[in-house]
Order: sequence, then structure tokens, then C-alpha cells
Amino acid sequence: MDNNNGQFVWHEYLAKDVKAAIAFYTDLIGWKTQPFSEAGGDYTMWVGSQGPLGGVMKLPDEAVQMGTPPTWMGHVQVGDVDAAAAMVKKFGGIIHKEPTDIPTVGRFSVIGDPQGAAISMFKPDSPMTPNTSPSLIAALASFTTSGGVAITSLISFCISSA
Repeated sequence: MDNNNGQFVWHEYLAKDVKAAIAFYTDLIGWKTQPFSEAGGDYTMWVGSQGPLGGVMKLPDEAVQMGTPPTWMGHVQVGDVDAAAAMVKKFGGIIHKEPTDIPTVGRFSVIGDPQGAAISMFKPDSPMTPNTSPSLIAALASFTTSGGVAITSLISFCISSA
């Protein structure tokens, strides 16, 4: 049984300019990058001392149309994405991206809590190790100070109730 439910297991940067984002974070934090070939060359993984910790991709047109600026998206592991998404709706949250499969990777849904903070719920196809790199924690500090606490509480409730 996988015990990572409720843990952040992947951290993704949705960028207007992927090359500029890669240059900034590799210079600032020292992360390396690695192409994810299964995504057709449109996805690059961030790699820290503990291994892959997230990725960077172009901000999807769908998100741009919704007014989403470049942003970090945390992916919290859940046991059942569809059941957790149903709980989000039940408790007044919204679904920005309905549960969707990522071939060979897993299933995810992007949700928003009643205050407007967004996060991704994710169930991987294979076990993942949460990355606890100090540089990752520092890079994501702005996420937790801008609504991450409220959304993490909602996700925790969904995990325990689903």
C-alpha cells in the first residue's frame, strides 16, 4: 500500500516562456533538467539531489483563457482522484480540470477551494517519493503563503473522507 496520500509528490511550473523559466531556476536554485520523452518533447523535468521533483511546461491555452498567470502547481497524491473531485464539489470547491489520465503517468484533476486557491490532486500509476529538498521547500514558500494552507486542509479532508 502506498502511504504518500496527502503528500506533495510533484511540483510543476506552468510558464509563458519555458526556456526563460529553465534558465532562471537552474541558475537560481541549481536544479538540473531532463526531458520527459513520453510527453513528446513538450515537458521538462526538474531534477534535484533526490532525483526528479517536478517539471516545467508551457502554460496551457485553456489556463490562459481562464486568466491564469504563470504559476507553480503542487500535486498532492490521493487514493482516488474521481472520488476526491466529488468531495471538492460537495464542500463548495470548484473543478478547474476534470479528472484526466496522463498516459503512463497517472490521473489528475485541478481543483479550487472556496477561497480560490488551486491545487492538483494526483494518483500516480507507480509509487513516487515525495521530494523534501530544502531548495524545493524554499522555492514553494510563496505557494503556501498565498492560500496553500487552506487548499491543503481541503485536500486532507477529501483524502480522509474519500
